[in-house]
Amino acid sequence: MHESIGHSSDSSEYIMVIDGKMELEVNGESYVLEPDDGFCFDAATPHTYKNLTNEKVKVFLMIYYVS
Repeated sequence: MHESIGHSSDSSEYIMVIDGKMELEVNGESYVLEPDDGFCFDAATPHTYKNLTNEKVKVFLMIYYVS
């Protein structure tokens, strides 16, 4: 599990699952993501990534900072 307290304000985080199954928790809401699922959220919000299996999870992750 990876927990993030959030990034700077005016930033966005984009994640797409390539392989595996994971749980993404953003601001207390949980989402299960599987291959080809994508999600975008305010990166300043506290968030957590959790692998739901014993297999590796591969993701594409991008953080966009406005300034």
